[in-house]
Amino acid sequence: MSRVRRLMLRSALPVILVLLVAPILPTSALGQQEMPSGTTSERIAELRRRLSEAQGRESDLLALIQESDKRLAELNTIVADLTTRLEDARRRLGSAQYDLDYATAAYLNKLDAVEHADRLYVATRDRLSLRIIRMYKDGNLGEVDLFLNAKSIAELGQGRSYLNRVAADDEQSAAHLAELRDTLDGERLLLEDTRANLLESRNRIDAETDELTRLHADNQAARDLANAESENQRQLLTQVLADKNQTQRMLDELEGASNRAASDLGIEGSRGNPSIVPGYFVWPADGPLTSRFGTRVHPISGAKKLHAGVDIGAPSGAPIRAAASGLVLRAGPYGGYGLATIIDHGNGLATLYAHQSRIGVSAGQQVTQGQTIGNVGSTGYSTGPHLHFEVRINGQPRDPLLWFPERG
Repeated sequence: MSRVRRLMLRSALPVILVLLVAPILPTSALGQQEMPSGTTSERIAELRRRLSEAQGRESDLLALIQESDKRLAELNTIVADLTTRLEDARRRLGSAQYDLDYATAAYLNKLDAVEHADRLYVATRDRLSLRIIRMYKDGNLGEVDLFLNAKSIAELGQGRSYLNRVAADDEQSAAHLAELRDTLDGERLLLEDTRANLLESRNRIDAETDELTRLHADNQAARDLANAESENQRQLLTQVLADKNQTQRMLDELEGASNRAASDLGIEGSRGNPSIVPGYFVWPADGPLTSRFGTRVHPISGAKKLHAGVDIGAPSGAPIRAAASGLVLRAGPYGGYGLATIIDHGNGLATLYAHQSRIGVSAGQQVTQGQTIGNVGSTGYSTGPHLHFEVRINGQPRDPLLWFPERG
């Protein structure tokens, strides 16, 4: 199998590979990430699922990019080889064309020489033929005239010798020209064969050049397509990484807010061992209990996560009341909790009020039980207006319902 033929077979494969390898990633999953709905634990579980999905997409894209890079390297090697061979073929084609042009010019010059020698031969032959015809018609009158006009025996001999020399010269010239013409014609035939061989060689190189040009163009197109596919995959990877990082930040903030509250209360809050007294707290907002405290399993991801408080459904702007009297430790933006207030009730007991639309107190302020401290909202990682309420003992979350009176 010729090298050009092998290159033809090799060049077809990358084109097919590029066309068959389609993006396997759902582009609908890419873009601005929104906080999922549900309780805090459900939102965390959903974010973990998204994070795992993003990591899978990242792995798939990295594998595709690795394959694309390998395919590009192969195509670059083929294109470079074809470029070298094409340049060599073009040089050989130029050289073959030069040799053909030179041989053609030599052939035409030799043809002119043959035709010129043939014309001289014909002229000499015609002249000799005319003399023979004239002598035939005149018989021996030429010799008679020479005899009658000769003034001496010596002059008669000279005249006869001259006539013989002229006849011999004509015959010799004709023979010489015939020989020269035949020699030149033989050389012309050799040049004609040489020219035919050079023409065949030039045409073969020309066909090879055309084939290499086509292969070069096909592989360049395949390389451009593979390069565009690789660039598209890298752009997708950039978006996937951005989505993954955004999801990770949301997850960190959502999980970190609870950890931060525990840390802040552990550092700044009171310490103690408070008793659980049902009815010690008043309800901080009016509305139904939409989510309870506790660990739950997400039905999709299977992840277990603690919901560190309770959610009370209430319209945006509804008043939020202090569950008990105490000292405001925090009042303002608080990570995934949004606008939040933390009140220290002493003896290690504290309460947290999250996702407020407005805060009505400030850090260091003393508040009384039932005092309005802010308004219900949906700030931070929240899917809608509600109050997320937590109870902490020495920074650790406890079930808030243990301190509330029974709801009628």
